[in-house]
Amino acid sequence: MDDNGKVVPGIELTRFLYQAHSWSKPRWVTGIRQHIDQRNSPKGKTLNLFADDPVIGRYRFSALVSDMDLPAEAVWRTYRGRANCENRIKELKYDFAADNFNMKDFWATEAALNTVMLAYNLMSLFRQSRK
Repeated sequence: MDDNGKVVPGIELTRFLYQAHSWSKPRWVTGIRQHIDQRNSPKGKTLNLFADDPVIGRYRFSALVSDMDLPAEAVWRTYRGRANCENRIKELKYDFAADNFNMKDFWATEAALNTVMLAYNLMSLFRQSRK
């Protein structure tokens, strides 16, 4: 990251401490500003937070809140690698009904989870082989 907070062209980071009233301790907030013209926006996303503003409207803003005392770039790279996990969790919940299989016994729940995960992984491999 350079002195201006730029990680890669089109992405700038900042970091600051913040403590909400309901939190027991302050946490690090990593602010991310992504230039829309230089970075591709995800398909189907509407980027209109400040669409009417000629300067701010060209950026997408996001924030990561963490208790990790790491440089902003390290936090951004760590969470960026996990970004697709939410999509996998939604697939498991909605496509494989993995949100409603708790059993009375721990081991039975683990067996059900392993079965669902096996089915999910097999379907993922099948999808990849079709491409």
